[in-house]
Amino acid sequence: MINTKTGYPTKTNILSVSVIAPDCMMADAYATAFQAMGIDKVTWFLNSHPELKAYFIYEDEDKILQTLSLNGFPE
Repeated sequence: MINTKTGYPTKTNILSVSVIAPDCMMADAYATAFQAMGIDKVTWFLNSHPELKAYFIYEDEDKILQTLSLNGFPE
């Protein structure tokens, strides 16, 4: 991700986001947005969007790879 204010890459612990949505274009757009938003904000957002499912691969505080399925995304 590029920070639009600085023009430099944004540091994030999220390595990958996959989204299941009603169509491909929406899935791609939401995956990009979710990577920028971060897991906490996405979790809150998905509470009111049950039609979307998300899967995250991220590094925890100890730099260990973790995964998270939200809204019933198949593990």
